[in-house]
Amino acid sequence: MFKCKQFTVKQDLAAMKVSTDSLILGSWSQLADLLDEDDNKLNSASSLAASHHVLDIGTGTGILSLMLAQKTQASLSPVYLDAIELDSAACQQAEDNFINSKWRDRLAVRQVNFFDLQQSDYYSWAIANPPYFSSDNCSDQQRQLARQLQGNSWSDWFTQCHLVLKNKAKLEMIIPADIADKLVSIAGEKGFNLIARLDIMPAPNKAAKRVCLRFEKSADQINHYRCESKFDREPAYQQQSLLIYQQDNQYSPAYKALCKAFYLKF
Repeated sequence: MFKCKQFTVKQDLAAMKVSTDSLILGSWSQLADLLDEDDNKLNSASSLAASHHVLDIGTGTGILSLMLAQKTQASLSPVYLDAIELDSAACQQAEDNFINSKWRDRLAVRQVNFFDLQQSDYYSWAIANPPYFSSDNCSDQQRQLARQLQGNSWSDWFTQCHLVLKNKAKLEMIIPADIADKLVSIAGEKGFNLIARLDIMPAPNKAAKRVCLRFEKSADQINHYRCESKFDREPAYQQQSLLIYQQDNQYSPAYKALCKAFYLKF
């Protein structure tokens, strides 16, 4: 059982337990801020605030949906979170965790394959901690990419994301650092512009092991990645880095600040 400040996650039935990856991704998500920013623009022209639907792809224990439910509890418009999961045990675990939370009326989980979803242009946001093989088990990057989604390619995955997301919708994910650039390129080809990147270093003088990416869906499936020329000095997206542990093996101030809304110890 993993306890956060406003909810508890049971994980005895789920194969994928609560991980640092998910906690960083959920903490880094800008769902509440960006949706409220959009709503403020809409409210200037209309008094009606539309609800938003968020997709959690491969929810596992439901940790990401719970984190986003907490983040959006004070949002201007209702935010409903739809979690999907293939594994029946994990699906049951997520459902139990949702029922036991104070946001149960905004949380739902279904046992379904992501590639079977038919809701075209439906979701305002999607978040995912997708499955992958570590580079230790597969040295060739192309072979690693091809193997990751159990028979479906990353190209297929981004194509499906483009189908279910609304225009201008955001997609957030965390992936291994060694395939980040390749996935950004694939995403660009499928109509997703990179708007933010967080490189995560486990300790000082260590290379990044994970990367959080935030994309925005464009109307067409064409490559918009880095429209600037090679002479431009600034990237076309927000670039940040995060150090988890300091030299003394204590959590860094930046990591504590990022996760303090959820971690009991912070």
